[in-house]
Amino acid sequence: MITLPHAPSNLQRGSTLLVAVVILLLASLMGLMAMNVGLFEQRSSGNDLRAKVVQQVAEAGLAQGFEYLFRANPALLDTAANWEACAASDTSFPCGAVNASVRGTMYRLVSGAGGFGTSTDLPAALTTRMLKVPVTLPQMGGFDVAYGVAPVLCRVPLPVSNTSISCATGMTNLSDRRVVTFVSVAQIKGDSGRTTLTQTVARSSLLAQQSAVPTIVASGTVTPPGNGDLVGMADAAGPGLDLGIWSRLDVDAGGSFATCSLQDFLASGEVSLTDADWISDRTCASCGCGAGTPEGWDILDKDSNSGTNKDVVASEFPCDMFEYTFNVKAWTDTDGDGFCETRMPKVDFEAPDGNTYALYPDEAFLYQYATKILPAGGNAIYMRASQLGSGNLAAADTGLIWCQVDCMPSGAAVGSVSAPVAVVSDPATNSSFSSTLFGLLFYRSNGDAPLDPTTGGNVGMKFNAGSAVYGSVVVQGRILPGSGGGLIIGDRNLLKTLAALPPLVRYDTLRGGWTDAYSY
Repeated sequence: MITLPHAPSNLQRGSTLLVAVVILLLASLMGLMAMNVGLFEQRSSGNDLRAKVVQQVAEAGLAQGFEYLFRANPALLDTAANWEACAASDTSFPCGAVNASVRGTMYRLVSGAGGFGTSTDLPAALTTRMLKVPVTLPQMGGFDVAYGVAPVLCRVPLPVSNTSISCATGMTNLSDRRVVTFVSVAQIKGDSGRTTLTQTVARSSLLAQQSAVPTIVASGTVTPPGNGDLVGMADAAGPGLDLGIWSRLDVDAGGSFATCSLQDFLASGEVSLTDADWISDRTCASCGCGAGTPEGWDILDKDSNSGTNKDVVASEFPCDMFEYTFNVKAWTDTDGDGFCETRMPKVDFEAPDGNTYALYPDEAFLYQYATKILPAGGNAIYMRASQLGSGNLAAADTGLIWCQVDCMPSGAAVGSVSAPVAVVSDPATNSSFSSTLFGLLFYRSNGDAPLDPTTGGNVGMKFNAGSAVYGSVVVQGRILPGSGGGLIIGDRNLLKTLAALPPLVRYDTLRGGWTDAYSY
């Protein structure tokens, strides 16, 4: 009997179909998963792009806020009616973007005073505190954007500290230094999320003391013009305290030399601070301090306590005159007597020719910031072409000028009331001054050799007949007897004008001043 083989069962045929279906399902699931990953990455890329766009717009807001407030509208900084104090506990916009330890001494714009009012895409609680910055970026990266920036202001009082920043809570006894925290907010229109960035910027003058400097400061002895007049600098020794001469050595005020206050000086000629001639060019031919007076309370010196005031103590007087004037340390005290007699080490200075040279700190500072330089032989290599000057200075000169050679005219004006000048002069050992200068005159000791503490430096300057200074004179050395009289008027307002001139203003971002830690 023959047995026939069995035929494949229906079950076996069905299992093949099932496996095929399962494989197709798995393939479909894997395809869906791949599509989801792609969509997720696409969305992530889109979100990342949007975040970068908003970040860039907020950065642009910081830059525009700086330009608008510091460069285009600096007067707004001192318009008291536009600002109100932040409370120490106030975390609202923009006060909450500054540290609570100083918040109570800073100011924000009064609601509506600075609101630019051009965007309805940011909340009114933000825009009413913002500057009227023109919206120059309506779009970024293909997105419609909205942004604005609000300032938080610190006005720095006198005297200015070189190691810390404090803020004044009023409008009196202020330096020209301002510190502003800019708070920029940006968003893509239609989005609910916003980005907040802050940046703190300080505006300061190259003049370390601004207007809080005595009429004459000298590290050596001072012999004022025998029949000259000297008007003390208002508030130089504190509110209501004028200061005419400050020296670490003796002031020998003999002859008919006289000192007085600006009010008394003008009253003698029946002139006031509001008279047009005085405002425009400081004209007052009939004004004077009167008869010669003995050394008074407006002179601080060292003379065995023979004057009205007690002797100046070494620790009370600036050790380094260049640092006192320009906040750059050029000399150091190596013997502990309170007088800086030794040169600081040289620093690297990159010149316009691309080479690096070793220069003393005061020289590197002057080559970097001077508006004009009258160079001694061979020094032009350190200068920019725009700095090169020659001949005598004139009334049209302004800014910071460094005279490495004699540059003072005889009987002519240097600078003006509206555009004063800061002149750094490297004179001969005995240099005569016969000009009329509006601003600051600084006689600088130079060279490699240590300075002599008995002379205060290697400079000797003389006021000659017909000379006049409206502002201040700082001498790193002695003031010697001159021929005839002279007029030296401590002019606080003129020095304020000088300190605020663009060539003498610098802007610095504070360390740690940028952050994205806040959100509004």
